[in-house]
Amino acid sequence: MAHAFLSPSGAPGWVRCNVKPWREKDIPDFSSEAADEGTAAHYLRDRCLTLGCDALEFKGLTVQVDGYDTKFVAESSGDKCFAVDADMVREVQKSIDVVRTLSNGGTLYPEQQLSIEHITGEAGSTGTSDAVIVHPTELCIDDLKYGRGVQVFAENNEQLLIYGGAALEEFDVLGEIETLRMRISQPRMNHEDEWVLPVAEVRERLIAIRQIADKIMAGPEGLTATPGDKQCKFCKVKATCAEHRDFILGAVTKGFVDLDKGFVEVSLTQAEKLLAQAFGVKPAAVEFDSTAESARFTVKKPSIRPALEVAEAKLVDAEDE
Repeated sequence: MAHAFLSPSGAPGWVRCNVKPWREKDIPDFSSEAADEGTAAHYLRDRCLTLGCDALEFKGLTVQVDGYDTKFVAESSGDKCFAVDADMVREVQKSIDVVRTLSNGGTLYPEQQLSIEHITGEAGSTGTSDAVIVHPTELCIDDLKYGRGVQVFAENNEQLLIYGGAALEEFDVLGEIETLRMRISQPRMNHEDEWVLPVAEVRERLIAIRQIADKIMAGPEGLTATPGDKQCKFCKVKATCAEHRDFILGAVTKGFVDLDKGFVEVSLTQAEKLLAQAFGVKPAAVEFDSTAESARFTVKKPSIRPALEVAEAKLVDAEDE
């Protein structure tokens, strides 16, 4: 199944930088070990919620990640295989328990595929919510984030808003739902967060997103790149994006620019930070060698190369965020 052009997971990017989907459209998706591990955790949670069992039931098996053909296998058969060990059982079970508590008195729909066409204007487009819980007057969506590097919050999260709007379209046929509860479950950081809105406000916010989507779907002409932390973090073309380069340069050299004298002064520490952001690594991966015949920086395990002709996007998938 093809990924939606304006996907819910990519919404924090395309809402802020409208030209982003067009610049990325011909670049294939690249996964990572962290993203694949997240897929394995999602699969384990889905099986437990669907079958009504606990994660411990699958301990000792392996999840083989293969897109929509992800499955349990008896033992690892190579790449993209993740053991259901004690750690995964413990962390995924935390999220299972939360979802089960939330679904008391309601109806639970794990891994629910939802139409988002009415929100993005893209014909046939869908997204999959990790869990939809329907109560008489409240609808809840719960999004599992298995990563432990960056804490994710629910408030003003466009991905959750789109899933919530899609779930309302699917399940609130009679207009009885009064509130939408949007949740982030991040068990490995012991982090639970939620954002609750009246349905009327949800619909107002979705109108604003639809207006942005309509502008994007009309074509790339006239759209501009608007760099920023959220939209650039997982962008596939930031290695060659002039707007991103200027944004990073401006952030790094802030306080070091003397326009009257016509120069930019960058300290060694700031230069290391600039290189780290350009190559998609942590500052600790950048070393300066002043003893070499020609003093130089070394970047360990770069995830991207900023040369225009050979730039390749090998960034962590946004859904792991």
